Amino acid sequence: MLGGVTSASYKLTQIYNSNSQQLANSLARIASGKKYVNAGDDFASFARGQTIESDIIGYEHVQVNLKLAEGITDAGVEIGGQLYEDLIEMRELAELYEAEEAGANDADVLAGYESEFDALKEKVVSAIGNTSVDGTDIVQAANLSTVSLDPAGTGTLAITPTTVPDSAAIDAFDLSGATTSGDVDTQVGNALTYLTEMQGFDKSIESQINITDTIIASKEAAKSLVTEIDEAEELSRVTALNVRQQSTIAMIAQANMSHAAVARLYGGQ
Repeated sequence: MLGGVTSASYKLTQIYNSNSQQLANSLARIASGKKYVNAGDDFASFARGQTIESDIIGYEHVQVNLKLAEGITDAGVEIGGQLYEDLIEMRELAELYEAEEAGANDADVLAGYESEFDALKEKVVSAIGNTSVDGTDIVQAANLSTVSLDPAGTGTLAITPTTVPDSAAIDAFDLSGATTSGDVDTQVGNALTYLTEMQGFDKSIESQINITDTIIASKEAAKSLVTEIDEAEELSRVTALNVRQQSTIAMIAQANMSHAAVARLYGGQ
């Protein structure tokens, strides 16, 4: 009989110690908000969480590069629109010059048109040669930037305008010489092509940024499921463990009392 009581006390003590460890683990998870405190707690979840975190970092890097590229396309859309408008105005002045030359041919009127035309010409040539982003001239038919669309670099987007206004040709415009409105119209077409292409690149970059945002949010949610606790569930577990501990303590006390009673019955200490 004495051995049975002692065995029960031992088992209850083991249960108590196990409950204490589980309770400590639950409290640690609640404090950290994580399902595991270190890799040894749940290696599979830890490894999965690390993989997802690596993916998130990779896509955040992609996102940074996309936003840098967006700086180029935004500037391209802005300067493209400005060049297009200025060249349209230059074409109108050239048409007015041609009409005046074919009609009244008033020297003062012609000089006024030419002065306005030359001022716009200087502005356009300066804009083409001096518009840059982070040291890259953006009004050129060349690759301005190539950005990866995923961490592995399996997809890329190259920002490469095919046509731009010809700075040298525009700089050589001379209304009183051989320049015609048709010559200016050619550069209007080049400016429109550049503007349209840059708008297309800009929309593509914006779309990719939105896609990357969605991917990052999705992976953050997946990481949360893998690594973060359900606080309500964990609190419920703590409450249950506390109740179990109180019951175990009561049973240990009862077992100890029985042990003492049996010991007295048999003349023990």
